[in-house]
Amino acid sequence: SLNKNSGQCNMSGRQVCAVCGKEIVGQVLKVKDEYFHPDCFVCGKCNNPIKGQFKTEDGVRICMACTPKVFCEACKKAATGTMVKFNGKSYHAECFVCADCGVSLQNGVCCKDDKMFCQKCVTSSTVKVFNKCKKCQKQFEAGSSGCAVAGDWFCQGCFVCATCSCSLDIESFVLDKDLREKGEYPCICKSCAAAKAPLASSTPTTCWVCGEPAGDKAIMVDGRAIHRECTKCASCGSTADADKPSLLIPKLRALKAGNYTCASCREAMESELGTYGGKDKKGRDDISYCVRFRPRSSCWLDYTSMNAISTTSWHAEGKYTRTPKAEGGALVKFTVDCCPFGGGPKQGTVFSFEVEADGLALVCEGIRCAKTQADDVADQL
Repeated sequence: SLNKNSGQCNMSGRQVCAVCGKEIVGQVLKVKDEYFHPDCFVCGKCNNPIKGQFKTEDGVRICMACTPKVFCEACKKAATGTMVKFNGKSYHAECFVCADCGVSLQNGVCCKDDKMFCQKCVTSSTVKVFNKCKKCQKQFEAGSSGCAVAGDWFCQGCFVCATCSCSLDIESFVLDKDLREKGEYPCICKSCAAAKAPLASSTPTTCWVCGEPAGDKAIMVDGRAIHRECTKCASCGSTADADKPSLLIPKLRALKAGNYTCASCREAMESELGTYGGKDKKGRDDISYCVRFRPRSSCWLDYTSMNAISTTSWHAEGKYTRTPKAEGGALVKFTVDCCPFGGGPKQGTVFSFEVEADGLALVCEGIRCAKTQADDVADQL
């Protein structure tokens, strides 16, 4: 900060400017224990007099007009050149790298414990993967204990019966539909489930999915009457899972929302989970795409265009639907929900991918992308 003084002197009785060494006559600026002519106290970058707040960088005073407004999240230095934006933070291109191996993350990034890793490192044993308990919100190392129930993780201490608090395991619990519909913790032991059974209401008369009269051909799924046609797969249109009501129990919400995926399509989609990458030259530009299919119909799409003058890249996230083809393979439609960094297509933009019959490659915007690796831990990202 700056203080204007007119009466303090040095040992010789004169005020001497710390910059030019000359005696100060008239107005004087005092900064800490030093005195300056107003015209000598200048910014180290623009050389204009500093008349307000300033910062010091490597011993050089910088006025606020010359102080960078954006800093790299990794090295904390001022933004220079083209910056990469991710999760609302800015990085130098050379700083946007895997925390484990140092490879560039411009083609995909995985976040664990507030650190960024490439796909290869996040699946290796050198990087620990943690799950967060839905009840206590504490993290525990994947594979050590706990289990996943209806898409949520619970640690061993919290995986207990909601009614009697006895310990549960993956083979000894039942999902209580009433608790689940209330948004409460739904796991109960089989004994408590049996005790509640006599209180169940009589056979419902309307379809739980569409609300129309159930009729005598409706199937029963966890105490709910559902038309066979209301179990239609959103991908292939099949109603084959109606013959196995147990497959529908954990997917009731998807049935209600009209986005249910049958067991056959889920199996096909799981075989396609992973990362596909490819590149080609279009005109003067080198174009590359990286497509990543994730669980729960989630998809990431990364695009990079490079030429002798510039580089453009963006990362898009959204949902995808899969339609099987009679000759094998599938047609995938990816709808963009958001682009967290790098600009990119608008929300609602649709990309079409053609997955080959063996599932080992797909075609994105005319570029063939080969499958590079399975996405074993994607469900925990």
